[in-house]
Amino acid sequence: MSAASSDTSLMLSYTTTSSIYTRRTTRLYYINNIRYYFCY
Repeated sequence: MSAASSDTSLMLSYTTTSSIYTRRTTRLYYINNIRYYFCY
């Protein structure tokens, strides 16, 4: 039982971390796009 709960919490933390990472990457991508449009 404890193994299953720890597995669930690990999955939850992984999901939140990956979503934060995706958001950050998306923001960087948009910033680079804006910079690209302004430069050219």
